Amino acid sequence: MPRSTIRRKYELEIVKVRNENPTWSKEKIARYLEKEKGIKLSPSTVYRVLKAFRLIERTKSIKQKTKQHSKNRRRTKISLRARYPSEVVQIDLKHIVLRGVTGLFHQLCKLSY
Repeated sequence: MPRSTIRRKYELEIVKVRNENPTWSKEKIARYLEKEKGIKLSPSTVYRVLKAFRLIERTKSIKQKTKQHSKNRRRTKISLRARYPSEVVQIDLKHIVLRGVTGLFHQLCKLSY
């Protein structure tokens, strides 16, 4: 049998499975054909056939949709402006360990706005 005949037979089988199960992905169709029909095809081959028969649409994945949604979201701006002295204070604390010295030392920095 010529290769084109075999390929045409597989194409018709892919189209048939797709029409029966329109929500299945290319991976699921390829697994189904391999397990149930004994036809081993790669998901990319299934995709090419579905695309040729215009049975698949290129859509954005859920991950891309959520990524785009979060990009449009605005961040809440928090204002740390002091209305009077020492209203806003920033404190940085650093633990310092010195070799040969027992005890625990802290460096404390307080900034007042």
